[in-house]
Amino acid sequence: MKFLLTVLCSLLLAGCVTSTNNAPTTNNLSLLTTGDLSFLTSNTRYFAIHPAISKAYLTDDIDSTKLMSQFETAITEQMVNKGYQQVSYTQSPDILIGFGIATESQLSDERILSKVGLSAGLIMEGVDTTKYEKGSVVIALFAPNQQLPRWKALAQGLTKQDRSNDIRQERINRVIRSMLKSVPSK
Repeated sequence: MKFLLTVLCSLLLAGCVTSTNNAPTTNNLSLLTTGDLSFLTSNTRYFAIHPAISKAYLTDDIDSTKLMSQFETAITEQMVNKGYQQVSYTQSPDILIGFGIATESQLSDERILSKVGLSAGLIMEGVDTTKYEKGSVVIALFAPNQQLPRWKALAQGLTKQDRSNDIRQERINRVIRSMLKSVPSK
């Protein structure tokens, strides 16, 4: 019986192969959320982009104004798709949304941790850093008149600077959709 089990295990394991693929995939995303979304009640309907929280930490060769606009558009579209309505900051929104974007060369994981209190921990081992850089996105939801966010999400993935505008916007939309997935729909 012991011999039969040994032979059977040997046959099963003979077909198993272990391989390591070190090629990065740009679809991988490391995502971490924290906080309490219970402040989003059934009466919560209106949101605005926080007037002072949104920031970019990018290299000079990246058009930060354009990229910030692309992220703001994606956040707005996702919130509208969930049934919320965008208003201006002066119209007393129920939610304020702040966000930040950064490349690793401009803002390290340690600095993100100290500023935001989150660390997604995307490892860059085996990645060709001449082609890819770690990119980070933070979204924070604030209740009106509160200094500290009630909920935060941090996403990290690989960025590649030579992407077309359409491919970049598609990827931004996918990241924002993932980040705001736990925000309840109306």
